Amino acid sequence: MYLKKNIKDNIKSVYPNVIDLINVWRKFHHNSYIKQLTPVPPRPNSFLGQNSLVFLQANLYRSHTLVSGFFDGLNKSNPLTTTLMIRAFFETTGALAYFLKKYNQLKSGMISEEQVESELRRLYLGIRDKGELTDAPDSIGVMTLIDAVDHYLKNRHGVGGEKFRKNYEELSEICHPNSFGYLILT
Repeated sequence: MYLKKNIKDNIKSVYPNVIDLINVWRKFHHNSYIKQLTPVPPRPNSFLGQNSLVFLQANLYRSHTLVSGFFDGLNKSNPLTTTLMIRAFFETTGALAYFLKKYNQLKSGMISEEQVESELRRLYLGIRDKGELTDAPDSIGVMTLIDAVDHYLKNRHGVGGEKFRKNYEELSEICHPNSFGYLILT
């Protein structure tokens, strides 16, 4: 998961601190990712903590994989791959923000632990097109996830105006087979 020198130099010339941020992210992943989770006895009354950890670790791995794909796209000068990877990274960020929102609602007493478990189950196991898996929970719509990031940005950092959603929609336009999607390939 490394960038070619010429790509790295081009990025540094426009965004001087981005390479440092990438290195901070790499260090965070290295220090935080647990390759094999092992439940520790005794059996807890609630699995919310354990299930939350599994969800967070799965998203940490997913993020790492998406960033690797993004770097591959940059190294191969493939703008469609880079756009798809960033869009999927936005969706992953949305899933984490949605979970954080539900966790904060639990802490403030707005919702119960069972409701958080149900939402976590939908986040991790939800399926839109169930086919034969009729008992699977319904997934949470991606725009709900995206809006959770804007909710976080507004409440935590005072950033309003649905900026995350607008950026996501622009990425989606490029990913779709329409004029913007074709324009990026020329």
